[in-house]
Amino acid sequence: MNEKISYFIIAFSIYLLGKSAVFFNHMPIYSVLFDVFMAISLLCSNIPRVLPVKVQYLYYMKKVEYVMLGLALLMFALLIIR
Repeated sequence: MNEKISYFIIAFSIYLLGKSAVFFNHMPIYSVLFDVFMAISLLCSNIPRVLPVKVQYLYYMKKVEYVMLGLALLMFALLIIR
């Protein structure tokens, strides 16, 4: 059951990346960056659950996940302010 949820979240993050690539010129830059940062954070948190990843890469994936989540929260705050 958890694997199916992880696959759904991975598919949703790929959708977010595709949406931000297609509507790059039509959406505000804050919205595009929010989608990209959130998608990367979701991918970094769910790919190790469904694919075997070397232990030495898990530390870096976790760091990238936290940085991208922080940037996504910053973009969300900028979207609310605007």
